[in-house]
Amino acid sequence: MATRGGYQGGGGRGGGRGGGGHGGGGRGGGGGRGGYHGGGGRGGYGGGGGGNAQLFRPANAPTKPDDRATKVEGEMIAKSKAFPDTVHDGDFPPRRGFGTTGEKTFVRANYFPLVFKPGQEFFRYQIKVTPDESKRSARRRIIDLFIEGALGDFSNEVVTDGGNLCFSAKQLPLERLSLADGRKFLVKLWWQDDVPPGPNPRSREYTVQIRPNGSILASDLTEKYVMGRSKHREPGHEHDEDISKELIQVLNIVLNRGPEMNSRTTSAGRNKFFHLPSKGGVSADLGGGLEAVQGFYKSVRPSFGRVLCNVNVISSPFYKEMPMMNALSLFFGRNVGEQPLRDMERKRLTSFLRRVKVTLPHLNSKTWVIGQVSHQSANEYTFMSDEFGEVSVTQYFRRKYGVGLRFPNLQLFQSGGTMVPMEQCTIAPGQPYRGKISENQTSNMIRFACRDPTTNAKIITETGLNTLGFSNSQNSIPFKFGVKVDQNMAVVPARILPTPPIQYSNKTTEVEKGRGQWNLRALRFYRGCTLSRLLVLSFVNTRDRSYTSENVSQLVAQFRETCQDLGINHDKYDRSACRDERMDVNGSGTDIEPLFRRYASSKPELMLIILPDEIKDLYQRIKFLGDVKAGIQTFVALYSKASKGIDRQGNKQYWANLLLKVNIRLGGVNHILPKGSLGWLWSKDGKPAMLVGMDVTHPSAVSPPGTPSIAAVVASCDGTFMNYPASLRIQEKGEMIKEVGEMFAERLLHYQRTMGCKPKTVLIYRDGVSEGQYLHVLSQELPQILKACEKVEAGYRPRVTLVVVGKRHHTRFYPTEDQMADDRKNCLPGTVVDRGITDVYNFDFFLQPHKALQGTAKPAHYFVLRCENFYSADDLQRMTMHLCHLFCRATKSVSVCTPAKLADLACDRGRIYLQSIMDGSEAATDSGTGRPEGPRDVFERATRVWGNGVHRDLATSMFYI
Repeated sequence: MATRGGYQGGGGRGGGRGGGGHGGGGRGGGGGRGGYHGGGGRGGYGGGGGGNAQLFRPANAPTKPDDRATKVEGEMIAKSKAFPDTVHDGDFPPRRGFGTTGEKTFVRANYFPLVFKPGQEFFRYQIKVTPDESKRSARRRIIDLFIEGALGDFSNEVVTDGGNLCFSAKQLPLERLSLADGRKFLVKLWWQDDVPPGPNPRSREYTVQIRPNGSILASDLTEKYVMGRSKHREPGHEHDEDISKELIQVLNIVLNRGPEMNSRTTSAGRNKFFHLPSKGGVSADLGGGLEAVQGFYKSVRPSFGRVLCNVNVISSPFYKEMPMMNALSLFFGRNVGEQPLRDMERKRLTSFLRRVKVTLPHLNSKTWVIGQVSHQSANEYTFMSDEFGEVSVTQYFRRKYGVGLRFPNLQLFQSGGTMVPMEQCTIAPGQPYRGKISENQTSNMIRFACRDPTTNAKIITETGLNTLGFSNSQNSIPFKFGVKVDQNMAVVPARILPTPPIQYSNKTTEVEKGRGQWNLRALRFYRGCTLSRLLVLSFVNTRDRSYTSENVSQLVAQFRETCQDLGINHDKYDRSACRDERMDVNGSGTDIEPLFRRYASSKPELMLIILPDEIKDLYQRIKFLGDVKAGIQTFVALYSKASKGIDRQGNKQYWANLLLKVNIRLGGVNHILPKGSLGWLWSKDGKPAMLVGMDVTHPSAVSPPGTPSIAAVVASCDGTFMNYPASLRIQEKGEMIKEVGEMFAERLLHYQRTMGCKPKTVLIYRDGVSEGQYLHVLSQELPQILKACEKVEAGYRPRVTLVVVGKRHHTRFYPTEDQMADDRKNCLPGTVVDRGITDVYNFDFFLQPHKALQGTAKPAHYFVLRCENFYSADDLQRMTMHLCHLFCRATKSVSVCTPAKLADLACDRGRIYLQSIMDGSEAATDSGTGRPEGPRDVFERATRVWGNGVHRDLATSMFYI
């Protein structure tokens, strides 16, 4: 799990929206975690407009895959048969075939083929800037000024990566431009928002030199690599793939140049461009001075027989362009200015506005960057002025500009060495917000970003291509580089994989076709746990008169009755163990630690805590005290939800959902898949494989420097593949799991204690790494894992398959046939794609095993880094699909396979333990010295809070569920 980014393309989340947009419909279907009595949980909000939702069917668009791509796919599979079975360190296993299982269909993918001018050549030039400029934004600006000033009419045919290279569509006449032989060109650095525009006497001066550095042919990519003719896997040809990578880099730079030069768009992160609301872009208010802005992502990808450009619609929070005093009123929820900000408010505002650009339009001034909010007001802060001597900021503005400040008692913005009155500032446009947004803002964001598939696809094709400059006009940057972007999405082969049967103790049930879920009605857990020591604590809300002891007792009785229905054994239930411990949570600062100390010695098997409503801070405190301090399994029930329909059967659904977690944490098994459904995971002597999930979550943008990352390794320990205890660690911020060997050894030893043997087969799903880090996983994490095996027992070496699970991608699929679409016109659960847009040489596939409750369904991407178990494409795809039906707290298939999802949840639980540090809410000063905390201080403080991690009494349970 990594930090907050933009909301991508309307991914499915939460409670099910109606069709919306094109077609609409009524209320969304049952969502939640599957039903108890009467099917799924609550549906979502109805979509707009009546009628049935329609498939995305663009006029005159292809309906079948490209013949050339199909031909290359066949040739590549035939060629792969000759590849050796073993791979060298640092190599990925080759794709040896495509999957064939399942019902065949075609889908549209949000990938657009690129067409190249025959013989297109890209000329490479080396750039040298003197003195060297390490700040990327300044270096980029220097090179842009050089291109504009030195290259004349050729400037529109040159692009740069902002580093040391630039590329031209034609060979530049450097001699005629007086730039040959390394001649220097003088650049005076100025910025587009400088007033007046252009260099001034204070502009820093640089010299720039440009030298030819060869050229590369588009055909190296279009006629060799994507056609399967690269020899990069053969000895002596290791650098062939590097050529393709550079070409992809050049094409991304070329395709980025159009929106970069467009005054209507702003970039926010690599390959992401947003249409400014002030220039006609689509946006929505989020509250608190922020707005959601619609944008587009693009990335060039090589695939079978062609080069493609992945384009997706995205949304992200931005600061609203507005006068600062309006922004302050929205941020604080009240009018601001008459009185100085309180110290806590000043700190909050500094965190919110740090590094934000502002203008002073009344003074026609340049752009300023906010550093922090000062302690002193405009009346209090004084400085020496060349014109007026010592003056306050209030006096200076009156004498210099004839401006009387309306709020002289308000603090100032500090920008470098300058103090700026807040009331004179306006927030500049096009600035993404990097911090954490509130729950209400998140809800608004999701509503804005959530789009049905047809609307999503139309926005991409009708608005996105134009915004990105992919119109193919002769004046466009891509056209000048000999590149055209096909205006139609690629059509690729897909299959709908069959679903496995779901086995309970009293019955085997089937997954509802097209819905990816099953009903828990009349079913009993495959193996119910025993619950004999239950402690109930009810925290009182004195303002809610319905919150009575009698009602709480009714809830507990219903909880126990639902236990019996589901097969949880409580025949020996001791009524005296149920304590109604009341505590008022109306006031702040409720201290619950004494309660945990009081009951830690008696160790109830389960502590059921009933809160009046969702209280986030209290919930996090409960989990920290239960998991880390006391070693008690805690479950939080919300009175506001559990009491709905009290005395009616419908209320049991709430408790059934909670008991899905209770049963698995106390050693039960909710459901399994019949052994034949996971035959790949069993050895010939009847021993199960060990399934492993690994993930890392990182500090957010508001976390202080030095906040650690949290790593999790979870692993199955028996043949049900339902129980996954976890190992957690904190580490210095980084994507690789630094103690993965030790964590893996813990999981191996637990498997051995449970099964009486070590696993012969290990299947690892690694979550949370980007494509650029695949090799790091192989070179840094896998060796530690293998050493851990040797450490457990000399000579022990299981067969390891290692698969990366990618969720942060921008691939979306759109069905082409009504019978292959669900009721919201998403692809059916079980849709798998391993052709048409996937890697030419390596073993990867996309799988959408679930039904999206709202928006456009998002598949997961699986990329195989090591495959010592020689799974075929069908084997791995079906196995992964089946594992998506083994998530213990749901009665539906989930979007990523269970081991990866559980590792993600374990990381989330670790974040709760350090939440006060993660969200930056604790004072960042050293209590001993009073000085500001440095990164090392923050890390050491986190280490102290973390202590020994999860209590030893919970270490072998799924405490994090």
